[in-house]
Amino acid sequence: WLQMGDEQKVLKFSPVGEWLCTNTGVLRSQYADEVIEQLIKSMTVFLMRAQITCSQAAAGSDDSLRTIPLHVLHNISEKCVPIIQIPRALQLVDAILTCASAGSGECRKEALSLRFIEAVASLEDTERMKLGYPARAKLWTIHIPTFQKELMSVCREAARGSSEDMRTLLQSRDLPRACADHPQLLELARDFFLNSDAPAELKSSFEQCLSGYSEVDMDTREV
Repeated sequence: WLQMGDEQKVLKFSPVGEWLCTNTGVLRSQYADEVIEQLIKSMTVFLMRAQITCSQAAAGSDDSLRTIPLHVLHNISEKCVPIIQIPRALQLVDAILTCASAGSGECRKEALSLRFIEAVASLEDTERMKLGYPARAKLWTIHIPTFQKELMSVCREAARGSSEDMRTLLQSRDLPRACADHPQLLELARDFFLNSDAPAELKSSFEQCLSGYSEVDMDTREV
């Protein structure tokens, strides 16, 4: 029913909902809103549990544990496209993106519906910023234009600040952290700073922030 995106059709397939609306005075819109609210909660809990299972399996704590099937996650992401614009659905979007990378460490693009990826990428910047770091980083790895847009946004803001402000700005956007965790993003970021009109101080601040992550081998990733 999510694919229909029609409250009347939601209720048409729910005998309980029809009974409530007929006998208790509950408005159809109120019932539909409650259905969506409960759906978001239940699916988020399901994916969070699946994420924990994936992580435990990857750590080898239990060989019987398996990651969530790709086709299941893909189906979930596709069916959630119509509600992505609903503010309270961000927790579900976050869970889907995070679960797509659980266990393997890298987001498996084939695990997500292309329509889902494009819908999340089309959210307002302020809405995407509400996603947790793992979800935002995974989105950047599978939708490069979103990462490039983030870099350009940082450049615009940096043009108005001091060197100290630039370091704070970079850290607040989690850009150095994401580049440390995902080498492909580091390559893209360095290429961007090399070929753009970004302030020299911003480039320097980026490298300084990046050097704080010990897991990055700076000697092998020089520009």
